[in-house]
Amino acid sequence: MNAAHRHDKAGTADCFTLAAPAAAGAILSRLPYATSLVQRRVRMTAPGNREITSCSASFLRQATDMIGTNSAFDAFLTNHRWAVLTTLRVRGMPASTLVAYARDGDTLVVSTPGHTFKRRSLVRDPRVTICCIADAAPFNFVTVEGHATVETGDLVAPTKLVFANIRDSGYNEPADLQAWLTAQDRVILRIHPQRVYGVIR
Repeated sequence: MNAAHRHDKAGTADCFTLAAPAAAGAILSRLPYATSLVQRRVRMTAPGNREITSCSASFLRQATDMIGTNSAFDAFLTNHRWAVLTTLRVRGMPASTLVAYARDGDTLVVSTPGHTFKRRSLVRDPRVTICCIADAAPFNFVTVEGHATVETGDLVAPTKLVFANIRDSGYNEPADLQAWLTAQDRVILRIHPQRVYGVIR
């Protein structure tokens, strides 16, 4: 695979199916984004002796559950926050919108008001594509195809993940998050990946 992380197989570029989760130690020993994980809740000791400390269940899930089989794509999804989400209209035409997202284990989560078209369309047809993009040139991207579930309960934790991911971009978590969720009739769109592909230059 070249520097752009592309390959062609029967005319399809960079298509990867999901791999079963591996042990945390094995994942941490090979992931290129281990440095960013260290900055969160992982302490790395001597080479070959990486130790997880003060690790929450959700963090451990993120560390062990890769999205796809390409570790560079997996790291990109973890380290970025903006994406173009595409759903389907009744007649099959795609409809796209820019969203903020966050990673939650081996899924991606998006917070949206309950009245939006993307929520209504995913209730009708759960097929979804989310193209996660870099903030600047050369505008690398990773696209995830899969299906989405619409969550209407237990929204605080995944919504906090989204706000944490965009905290330095001018969007701040409301002081009373639960009241904000209720007032906007918010839901969480949880995207379950099935194919992952992209270009990282």
